[in-house]
Amino acid sequence: MLTRKIQKTSALVALLLAMALSPCFGKSITLTRASKKASTFLRSLEFITTINADYDEQSQKLTIDFDEDFGDVIVSIENEQGTKVYSRFFRATPRSTMSFSIQSISSGTYNLIITPVRSASVEGSFTVDD
Repeated sequence: MLTRKIQKTSALVALLLAMALSPCFGKSITLTRASKKASTFLRSLEFITTINADYDEQSQKLTIDFDEDFGDVIVSIENEQGTKVYSRFFRATPRSTMSFSIQSISSGTYNLIITPVRSASVEGSFTVDD
């Protein structure tokens, strides 16, 4: 009887850990180099993989995780016509997260642009549906 309780408890703990460690955000935004021009500051794909951006359709939140110190960055969102609908400075330190609501943005396709002061920009697109 005690062994069964331990097994059930262990299974429950494992399930809770798996749920806690799994991403709870919506769609991942694929980031690529923004400029087609060669940049001496761009560190190839390593740079892109150290920033993760997700858009959660339910909560209408955009979350950006930085895995290393990029210093000051400018986070911008542009609509399909190239007009900025959002822009904000953020101090990106190792394991920092920037999260903000985009409920005021109407449906459409948008471009997320992340520009570190010390590096080239990366960008990715996402779609907002009503």
